[in-house]
Amino acid sequence: MEERIIDLLRRLAQKISELKPKIDEMIEGSIIFEETKVPARQGEFEGKTYSYLPNGGLVKEIRISVCDECGRKGEELDICSKCGKKVCINCSLIFRNKIYCKECMSQIIPLEKEDYEVLKAIYEGNESLIKISRVTKINKEKVREIRRNLLELGLIEKKGVLFFATYELTELGEEALETYSKIYDRGSVSWNKELSPYFPLPWF
Repeated sequence: MEERIIDLLRRLAQKISELKPKIDEMIEGSIIFEETKVPARQGEFEGKTYSYLPNGGLVKEIRISVCDECGRKGEELDICSKCGKKVCINCSLIFRNKIYCKECMSQIIPLEKEDYEVLKAIYEGNESLIKISRVTKINKEKVREIRRNLLELGLIEKKGVLFFATYELTELGEEALETYSKIYDRGSVSWNKELSPYFPLPWF
């Protein structure tokens, strides 16, 4: 038993002697510890990882949570329901009780600035091409094209025929308008129907 203990102590002393040069090198000026801070990768929240350098030094990497859209650091970040990106309160969009980033929302309902302006104008009761053009400052032919696209997307519906035709927002259209108001209108769309009465006007 004593011989076995002596043998183990001899091996331990040998290991220590082998490690001594490395310890001396680290003490003489090699990097013993280094700390770096980096933005967390897309979809990844804050955390820490440790790794070793070739000379035996230890590196600690601290990942900082930032919005994957604007890059700002935020304590309260949500996750896009579709792609998993982290989004801050300024970049997150809510549609049908789910959170989306701008890119994913544009895939669900593609709505450019001019589309939004025409949709908003119709919501506010501007039915004729002339009136929508005047309010949005978009030429009449472009308004006609946009209105046709909004119909195809199911955001508006046509009621009546010919000179008596009117346009109204569908439920989907109202939801889209509310969601995109955060991008194009800073969420300033009023949802009080009494403040924006609907006046049916001719389509021409």
